[in-house]
Amino acid sequence: MRFRAKSPLPIPVILSSVFLGLLLIILGLLSHSILFVCCGIAPILLALTAFTPNLIYWELDASCLRQQRFWKKKEIAWIEVRLVRKSSYYLDSFAIYFGHQIADYGFFVVNSANREQFISAIRQFAPQADFDV
Repeated sequence: MRFRAKSPLPIPVILSSVFLGLLLIILGLLSHSILFVCCGIAPILLALTAFTPNLIYWELDASCLRQQRFWKKKEIAWIEVRLVRKSSYYLDSFAIYFGHQIADYGFFVVNSANREQFISAIRQFAPQADFDV
């Protein structure tokens, strides 16, 4: 199963901020230099929003949990998954902790578009893990 990351910013938020900037410039409340900044940043934010779900994802199968984050891939055997709990990094995100001992614990934060399905799949593959989500 593959779960993709949520888009970091909703497209309407980006577009509305650009249109608000244009409106304020037309009304004479902002300078033209801010328009150039908005027009330069908006395409970058739109590209980030469009491509993030395709560049960050998690794959779950019987053997392991794989995280693909841009060009980096990490595989965690299910037996190593220790804890799944809420995270404060993003709204609706959770963290997966793995490792044999506290000294070598690692974790990654998951901000999946299908949060409930993802957690249900982890419960199926890693019944030994503690869940606090």
